Amino acid sequence: MIDSVDKIIKVLIDFDILVFIEKFYDEINDKRNAVLA
Repeated sequence: MIDSVDKIIKVLIDFDILVFIEKFYDEINDKRNAVLA
């Protein structure tokens, strides 16, 4: 039981980090496109 909760929390944390990286990457791309435009 505790193991499965731990795994779920780990997955959620990993997913949060991935979403954050994606947003950060999109922002960098937007800035780069603005500079290139």
